[in-house]
Amino acid sequence: MMERIRGYRELLAQTPVDALEVREHPAVLFRVTTYLAEAMFVYLVHPKEAGRVKTTLIKKLLAN
Repeated sequence: MMERIRGYRELLAQTPVDALEVREHPAVLFRVTTYLAEAMFVYLVHPKEAGRVKTTLIKKLLAN
């Protein structure tokens, strides 16, 4: 996947997109409103494995 990240960054460098960040490692982002707290997990995964990885992550997160 690291090679794909490099390739994607090279493609982005050829476009007028400046603000997009391609993360190499997973990240957890939190958004808090008056009555709700949301956690968003950002991770890079091959498209064919996305469903399986998401299901595995949800099961592990809800088990704790």
